[in-house]
Amino acid sequence: MIPWNVLIVIGGYIALSSGIKSTNALAGFAGVLSKATVDVDVWKIVLLSTILATICTEFIGNIVVISAFFQILTLLADAKSVHPHFLVIPMVYAANMSLMLPIATPPNLVFYSFKVTKISDMIKTGWMVNLVSIFFVNILINTYGYYILGIGTMPNWAQAVEVSTAIPTNVTVTAIESLTYIHV
Repeated sequence: MIPWNVLIVIGGYIALSSGIKSTNALAGFAGVLSKATVDVDVWKIVLLSTILATICTEFIGNIVVISAFFQILTLLADAKSVHPHFLVIPMVYAANMSLMLPIATPPNLVFYSFKVTKISDMIKTGWMVNLVSIFFVNILINTYGYYILGIGTMPNWAQAVEVSTAIPTNVTVTAIESLTYIHV
C-alpha cells in the first residue's frame, strides 16, 4: 500500500505541471533564450538541456521539469527551425533517468517511502546513472536520431505555431539586466 504522503506529492507534481502547461508561463523566457542562442549549435543546446533537466529533476520532479522544458524547447526549436523531437526527446529521457534523489521520479518516491534504503545509498548509485544517461542520450540522438526519427529536416506539422504559443517579439535581453539582486 502506498502511503498518503507519497500520493499527495505526486498529486502536487501533476497540479504544478498542468499549471505550467495551461498558463504558457515560459513563453517569454523561451523568447529571450532563442535570441541568446542564435549562434549556438543545436547539439550544444541538446547537451545543455539534458544536463539542466537531469539536475532540475533531482530537486523538483520529472513531471514538472518535463512540462516546463517542453514549452521552452518546442518554442526554441521553432525559432531555430529544427525538428522539435531533436530538442525534446533527449530532455525527456534525461529527466526520466534522474534516479539520485527520492523526489526525482514517482517510482523513486514510492521506493523510498518503504524505508528500504537511505538517501545516501540512492545518491551513491544515482549519480553514475545520471552521467551515463546524459552521455548516451546525446550520442544516440546525434547519430541514430537522424535515421530512426528523421530529425534532420523540419516537418510540416511543426512549422505552424498557434498564436497563443508564439514567441513574443517584444521580449528583449534587457529584461534580464533589469533584475535586482539582493545581497545578504
